[in-house]
Amino acid sequence: MNRSGRLGLLLFSSAVLVTTANLYMPFNQMLRRVRTARLRSDSADTEEGELVIQGTGSYSLGMWKLRTSTRKPSAEDVSCELEIINDLDEQVLVCWVTPKGELKHYIPINDKSIKDKSVSNVHLEYTYANDLFVCIRNVQPLPVRMKDITDDSFLFCYKPLRRKHRHTLTLSKTLKRRLLSLRGAREVLQVDRTCVPVESDADILDSTKKVYDTCKIDGFTVYYEPGVFAVLNFEHTIRADIAQLVCLLPRGACAKLQRDTHIYINKSLTYGTLRCPVVARGCCYHPLGGADWLKKNGLTVKKEGCVEIFDAEGYLNSNHHWGTGGVLVHEFSHVFHNKFCEDGYDNPNIRDAYNVAMGKKLYDNVRVHG
Repeated sequence: MNRSGRLGLLLFSSAVLVTTANLYMPFNQMLRRVRTARLRSDSADTEEGELVIQGTGSYSLGMWKLRTSTRKPSAEDVSCELEIINDLDEQVLVCWVTPKGELKHYIPINDKSIKDKSVSNVHLEYTYANDLFVCIRNVQPLPVRMKDITDDSFLFCYKPLRRKHRHTLTLSKTLKRRLLSLRGAREVLQVDRTCVPVESDADILDSTKKVYDTCKIDGFTVYYEPGVFAVLNFEHTIRADIAQLVCLLPRGACAKLQRDTHIYINKSLTYGTLRCPVVARGCCYHPLGGADWLKKNGLTVKKEGCVEIFDAEGYLNSNHHWGTGGVLVHEFSHVFHNKFCEDGYDNPNIRDAYNVAMGKKLYDNVRVHG
């Protein structure tokens, strides 16, 4: 090739490079703006929250792996509620994402397969605006950070922005038709969202001033509503149950629980709000860290870390399901797990064993769940 030919080729190549650069730069800048916008937290006054769902929108860019909680230490006025309803056919896990992108808690939400509602497929989280939560499949090993979550296990992530509201996310499957395909529709994840104001403190049923008498039964401090022992057969039953609890617990564990955990007993108890009162049934343990839930439902925060029997007659009616002491052994197992196991409810050995059992659906045919 002569000199003029080489010069022409050089000029042509330069023109191609300049043209390519001119075309690329605007698109590159536009892409940067799009990515930045997807990570931006809009005003909590105008937006409900930021939601990324598997297979839609910004999910395909993979930018969800960079998301973290952005809440600053603040007061009650930025609190909100996050409710997740799992209408899928599989158990899912919900994690809080720290500002550093670490995953915490791995809260299991069961599927809808247990029809008698003895195991709930709903989880309610009391949280704050700008806290990020991610929902994943129950996979092993569990991811440790947001960036460790695989595309196959990711379901959605959500950051509530609107304060003093309940953000409800319902997971389900829907059919989506394939474009230009003869293979028909395919199942895709659907997340429906609603956002309603949380009722004010003025609407809460206040039972914090409820009067309890106190006594000791086999080393446990018992706070009881006056008249509860007049319920037919209740005093005999509860004393027998506590005696059996003491008999079944290891001596060291029993001593810790007797010293640390009180029992509250009610003839009846209604909590919640004037518009949606809840008539409490059965028995439960109020875990450490649950003071906010107690306060929001009009219950005294003194019950945090205690076992509570909500209605004496209901306790008697269900007692035959468990046998003598059974229900108290169950509740005090929750107590020991929460208070005395390393990392409490985040104890990895217990969590992994539970997740494996639920993943294999080992409890699906159990008559009583709790």
